[in-house]
Amino acid sequence: MSLNGWHRIGVILIVLWCVVGGLRIRSLVISDTGASASSELGRCLEARSVQPDGRVPADTDWGPCDKKFYADWKRDVQDRWIEGVAYTAAYTFIPIPILWLLVSGLTAVVRWVRAGFAQPV
Repeated sequence: MSLNGWHRIGVILIVLWCVVGGLRIRSLVISDTGASASSELGRCLEARSVQPDGRVPADTDWGPCDKKFYADWKRDVQDRWIEGVAYTAAYTFIPIPILWLLVSGLTAVVRWVRAGFAQPV
């Protein structure tokens, strides 16, 4: 099977989407999955460090916040790793055939309309 130039561009775009889009989607899935742990860390750090006058003491102990964050992160992100990979794969690979069909259909419609204009009346 020989690929014409447009098909080759499509294959290159699919490979780029799988790599770049897949990495970006994975980072979005991880950040969404770990959002509660991250927000809880922010609240804990703020509660333990910022004084009523707005200053941060030099001897602030953030260890308990870190310990709770890593426990929450493990529960939310690492223990649900398979689920995250499934979401990443779905959001990365499902759009490919849909877009390929849309572009193919649009190309067929454009060719059909051009053929209609090329016929003598």
